[in-house]
Amino acid sequence: MTTQSSSRSLGKLLAAFAGLAGLAASLSFAQETPPPGDEAKAAAAPTTAEVTAPAPKPVRHDDPATEEPVVLSPFEVTESTKGYYSSNTMSGTRLNTKIEDLASSITVVTKEQMTDFAMLDINDIFAYTGNTEGTATYTDITVDRNGQTTDNSQGNPTGANRVRGIAAANIAYGNFEMMGRTPIDPLIIDGVEVSRGPNANVFGLGNPSGTVNQVPLSANMTKDKYSFQLRGDSYGGWRSSFDINQVLKKN
Repeated sequence: MTTQSSSRSLGKLLAAFAGLAGLAASLSFAQETPPPGDEAKAAAAPTTAEVTAPAPKPVRHDDPATEEPVVLSPFEVTESTKGYYSSNTMSGTRLNTKIEDLASSITVVTKEQMTDFAMLDINDIFAYTGNTEGTATYTDITVDRNGQTTDNSQGNPTGANRVRGIAAANIAYGNFEMMGRTPIDPLIIDGVEVSRGPNANVFGLGNPSGTVNQVPLSANMTKDKYSFQLRGDSYGGWRSSFDINQVLKKN
């Protein structure tokens, strides 16, 4: 009896396992196979790849083909001298420097001002600059050991002047000392810079009284220019000058 009961129980258990396995297989088949009505809908519906737009290609900013050109503002070279006004000088530091950035007392006399005021030498310039004295306002005399006086205004008019009430000014041409006897001629200069007082930045030229620097006239490489001047004065003097600026080879 016991053997028959065990056999029946084992048969029932195997039958139960077989039923569970068949149920699991039917459920799996039902999930994988859609119903007949859903198959038509799945065929009609577009796939995700068909409706999704292609992703844009990333733009590299360092790519020369896609980088836009940068337009710079035009570069202009302007003159610092306008009429009687000049904002820069070479006498303060031997470099082209703004006068407002220098501690020295400097006056720039432009060539246009020299022409309008008929300035021909250092004494004419000193008549229109501050803290300077020329032959028009100062008489440079010396007394020898015999008590004889000598007027230096005739013997050395270039040195018969005084700056800051001390002594004659040191004369330079392009910041090179000219031994004090080279006259100032407006025909070969573009202006005059009067520096009053000593200046350690221009070693060799910084006299205690001051320095008069002649700005050399430079040629114009782009424009032809011709000028002729004829003048006379009330004391029988006269002067004529002819200035030519000719461009030899144009760009």
